[in-house]
Amino acid sequence: MFAMVNVQLTDTANPQLTSITTQTLLLSSGKIIHTQTQPSDIPTGIFMVVDDTDLNELGFKTSQKVELKIHKNGTLIKTVHYTITTDCCHVSKTEGPTEVSLN
Repeated sequence: MFAMVNVQLTDTANPQLTSITTQTLLLSSGKIIHTQTQPSDIPTGIFMVVDDTDLNELGFKTSQKVELKIHKNGTLIKTVHYTITTDCCHVSKTEGPTEVSLN
């Protein structure tokens, strides 16, 4: 099993989400732990907040606060907060939205 925490972004003015990028900031360290430069194709509009490859940065058997920074054309347009918990192997979300509108 490979776990991930995703968010569905929507933008009525830009439904293809062109020029949208995201960065996940681990608040305890101030370090960017995940970056995505375009939405996934299937399903459309999905951006990853964190996944199991981020466990070393997040720590094991812990709860961490992260910020998803959403950029358009390199300019920060929105910040969304999440609480991520980890066990010995996987990440999961305890707080934060599953969908975010950019309008």
